[in-house]
Amino acid sequence: VWPMSVIMRALTSDDDAEIMHCLHTLKVSANGTGLMHESFFYDDYQRFTRAHFAWANTLFGELVLDLSRRKPHLLFGEEVAFDWLEALEEDDEMLVLEDDVAMRSTQPRT
Repeated sequence: VWPMSVIMRALTSDDDAEIMHCLHTLKVSANGTGLMHESFFYDDYQRFTRAHFAWANTLFGELVLDLSRRKPHLLFGEEVAFDWLEALEEDDEMLVLEDDVAMRSTQPRT
């Protein structure tokens, strides 16, 4: 089984149960390493190819980011009402405003 195929299944699904099944499969197939493998045997997660596979690790990161935006309750629980991406965008807007004020204060007056 290719972890990348399991990740793509989760990325393209809207079904919470299916996504949770994919996350569980990815977790147990990582076999305690915290990394995605190139492939694993469907009947024995202890047997896998490549101890870590950067492409699959990167795609898993994309899945986590996608779910944190699209379905945060699957990662953080039902009580999560905080939209971290919206807060980050607000922080960026504040930085732009602060930079604009700083630029105006350093420019010579005409």
